[in-house]
Amino acid sequence: MSDEKYSGWSNPETWCVNLWLTRNDDTCFDAQATESVGQLEQFTREDVDLEMNETPSLTQDLAVQALKRVNWKEIFASLHDR
Repeated sequence: MSDEKYSGWSNPETWCVNLWLTRNDDTCFDAQATESVGQLEQFTREDVDLEMNETPSLTQDLAVQALKRVNWKEIFASLHDR
């Protein structure tokens, strides 16, 4: 991760994913139920349907690259400190 901070998070991608995971009680509850950083990442990827989309697109390619920059440990720690 770079030194690029965004609204108190490691980077804009981490901030954005956290925002979407905590946007409503149901999603936040499901994210908090994850038991590992890897499980949280998988849950998020399934939530945005990246694995389900068989037709390559610019949007999918950009989303895949953005998710690679997410600091999953930071989000996991924040979710489990609530």
